Amino acid sequence: MPKSSKKRKEKAADFSKAKLKLGKGKKAPSNEIDTSFKARSVALPNQTIRTEEQVIAQGVPTTRRRLTYDDLLVHLKHYSPGTRKDALQGLRELLGDHPELIIPNLGSLLDTVSKLIADDDHSVRKSLISFLEWVLEQVPAATLIPHAPPLLLFAAAALAHISAPVRADSVRVIGILLEKVPRAVVSGAGLRGAKEEGPGARILDGLLAALGVGDSRGVGSNQSLSDSTKYTLLATLSAFLQHALASASPILNPGNSIPTWFFASSFLSSTTFDSFVALLAPRESPTAQRNKRITKLNKGEFVAGPMNCDLDVLDTVATLDGDTLNKDSDPNPLVVLVSRIHPLLTATFLDNAPQLRLPTQTPVQSLELVLCVVELARFVYGALIRDGHANEETFDSLATFMAHMAPYFPFGEETLLTTIEPVNVKTREGFQTLNLDYAELVSLQISRAVPNDPGTRRSKRGSKPMADRKQVDKVASYVVRALRGEVGSPPGLPSALSLIAYTSLLPTIWALRSESGVIPTTMQYATSGFGAGNKAVKRAAVEFMGRIILINSDPRCAEIPSLDNADVKEWVLGLPRTAWEFGDKDLKGTEIVLLILLRMNQRKLYDNPTLDALRQRLIPFFIFDHAKRGTITGPWTKLPDHLQRLALDVMSSLCHGGGEDVGELTSVVDRAVAQTTLAEYWMHLRPLNI
Repeated sequence: MPKSSKKRKEKAADFSKAKLKLGKGKKAPSNEIDTSFKARSVALPNQTIRTEEQVIAQGVPTTRRRLTYDDLLVHLKHYSPGTRKDALQGLRELLGDHPELIIPNLGSLLDTVSKLIADDDHSVRKSLISFLEWVLEQVPAATLIPHAPPLLLFAAAALAHISAPVRADSVRVIGILLEKVPRAVVSGAGLRGAKEEGPGARILDGLLAALGVGDSRGVGSNQSLSDSTKYTLLATLSAFLQHALASASPILNPGNSIPTWFFASSFLSSTTFDSFVALLAPRESPTAQRNKRITKLNKGEFVAGPMNCDLDVLDTVATLDGDTLNKDSDPNPLVVLVSRIHPLLTATFLDNAPQLRLPTQTPVQSLELVLCVVELARFVYGALIRDGHANEETFDSLATFMAHMAPYFPFGEETLLTTIEPVNVKTREGFQTLNLDYAELVSLQISRAVPNDPGTRRSKRGSKPMADRKQVDKVASYVVRALRGEVGSPPGLPSALSLIAYTSLLPTIWALRSESGVIPTTMQYATSGFGAGNKAVKRAAVEFMGRIILINSDPRCAEIPSLDNADVKEWVLGLPRTAWEFGDKDLKGTEIVLLILLRMNQRKLYDNPTLDALRQRLIPFFIFDHAKRGTITGPWTKLPDHLQRLALDVMSSLCHGGGEDVGELTSVVDRAVAQTTLAEYWMHLRPLNI
């Protein structure tokens, strides 16, 4: 019987070749061995290969996960964002428990974490910013400066990153560094023409590029910025320029209680202005003078060690004539900066200022943006005009910006009256700051820059544009009301100016000194009303009025303000009481009062009745007899030695002219110094004919 076809096919199946069809996969051979497998992983994040016994034996500080400092640095370079974030949190934990590890490892720590500034993951950058805010507070500024370059390098590079969130976070890192080591951040900005190395120029250009300012070398942003991001950028730029312009300011004198740069426009040369500033400059105590190392050499004597002499400076002076033409041809960097940011300031102000007049609650973000823009304008225009480098274009741009601000001044008055909801304190302070900044900008328009010496080359400047008369009248009215406490508070409740607010008003007061009521109100503020409540404000007010009186009697002054002699006499007779109030509680205030009394007497500004009244009122400052309490010593006995000597100098100067109360005052001083070490000093100063 023949074999069936089925069996024949089964025999031939082992030797037949399967035909491949188009689009069908190749079949696996029958003898193929499957090597695939599946496995389960168990995650143990709180465990490590180190045992507790090994950790104790090694004595190395670790986190709760038994990770050492070196382990955490390695994890910062891990490919997983979660691991990098956990490493930052682990560093916070480890360094918080062992703060002694921060300083020795500061270089490696900042060098490693700086690479995370441009990290692609937002959570890692957020953790980095939080970590930097914490760790930099644990390090002194002097220790941090040598290790800051890696942070500045990567932060400046991140400002040109293609990702907008990375640029925004790098700005926050720069803001942290500006608070901690501002000098290291702004070095090299070159806004005042000084050439120095540093990342300042690159950081400034990156900030401008992030804001969309033209002519920047960095990567610009074509996307519209959110209000919060724009505010962060503007606030950081404002802080940067504030430190950069203040670091090399040749006019501001930190030894004075008040700024004095605005007085310079009344003097013909910087030498006479400097001598005027020194009239009320505080003296150094003998202890501070001894702390300064002063090396005195005789002829032919040599000294080893550094001579504190920079030969490059001498070379610069020697080649000054050859470089003068080149300097005149180069545009001033600050002028270029002002021309670049002017459109940004104007556009930001016009976009947000109308919202300040809404009848509902004032938008906080709009107020912050407007405040930041106006503060920025005050910094750059003020520095440019004070330095004397402002040209016609600068004054035109300032006038344009002021024209946009004028309809809103005084800021917040209509809002405070018409708003439905109550206005908080922060909003009121913001409106007050805007008004003070506007007043100072108006004073910049109507005041001149510091004149140069006659022998030096004058820079070519545009003519001074006078401010609009309506602006001047409105600002003068606001200044008078502010000194009287009628602004910045709810209706019916007077408000006192803070020290910052009062010193911000001083340039405006001096620029508006010829306006009706400005100087008399300023004089009243120094002795009565709201100025008497805060000793720091009162000290500044007394010094300001003293300088106005001294400049009024200075023959070298070109613009002398007109003062009422009766008001001046009344103010001067209140100085002994002011000196008593200051006493040993405010040594700077006491010194300023004594210097004013001395300088005015040296210039023969007292008539005989005023001198007699001053001598009589200065007696309680030393010692006096009370009807019930007996002999009471005055504030003089509690003053330090150098101020006691200054007070004796003042008494000697007041008594040398003779008068009715000279004998009484000298006898009181005799009693006060009898049991002190200054008895001999007073005997040399005491008038002989008494």
